[in-house]
Amino acid sequence: NGTYCTAIPMTPSNVSNEEAKYTVKIRFAMAMNQQTLDEQYIQISQNMKSSLTSFYQATITDFQRVVILYLRVGSLIVEHELVTRNTQLDQQKSDITSTMQRLNSGSVKIIYENEEQQITSLELKDPETEQFVNISSASACTIYEAVNPCPKDHQCSETDGQLACSPRPQSDSYKLTFGLGVGISVAATIIIMAVIVYVYMKRSGNTCMREPPRDYDNESETSGNSGDSLIHTSVKGMAKRLDTTGISGPFSLPRVTANQINETGARATQFPHNQHYPRSSRLN
Repeated sequence: NGTYCTAIPMTPSNVSNEEAKYTVKIRFAMAMNQQTLDEQYIQISQNMKSSLTSFYQATITDFQRVVILYLRVGSLIVEHELVTRNTQLDQQKSDITSTMQRLNSGSVKIIYENEEQQITSLELKDPETEQFVNISSASACTIYEAVNPCPKDHQCSETDGQLACSPRPQSDSYKLTFGLGVGISVAATIIIMAVIVYVYMKRSGNTCMREPPRDYDNESETSGNSGDSLIHTSVKGMAKRLDTTGISGPFSLPRVTANQINETGARATQFPHNQHYPRSSRLN
């Protein structure tokens, strides 16, 4: 504006195939106001770049350079890129994870203008989500995977203080889902089979209980009247006593009581032996 210059965040740097970069945001507890930052932006940027370069050279394997993206007040926020050679990536990830943890705990310090600077917050950008991970509330594995995510079928694991990507074990949720799926399928199959068996047995039972049709053509002789029953003799020589109480229909014999026989002198109807009658007129 003719008096002060305004800092514009730099475009993230392009790296070659032989390089890798990590984005870090550090908040320093430094007394800094906007006017001072505007007036001394270039000098503060160069000094911070020098301080960070010295720090990373001592802590990160195959360190290459620091690129300052922007400076902001509050007290002083420095977002920058950490660029390394694209070799020994596993070691680099372990180094960066350890460095972030040590900076967050205060066990190591960044020297700015010959003074150790206190860090109030530290964040690392996840390259997959493009979101910053707060180191103060993150585990070592969260930091490790934010540096360079593990393959899809792997996850971070810590053994004897060493971090590495290892094959992901079969989760309990997968086992539970699989078990429920199989259990429900088996139960449904059993229910369906039970219904089929029930329907089959019910139909079979009705068929067995159905009264077979009467063989009127096989009956050749009917004689006698004894109370509520008739004695039938078939051509096969088998005598049957049939209860006729309450039976009525076109083929039923009229019921004759003893009193009626005494009063009228009627005698039981005798049908000639070995004589057949048409279906439509027999017993009329």
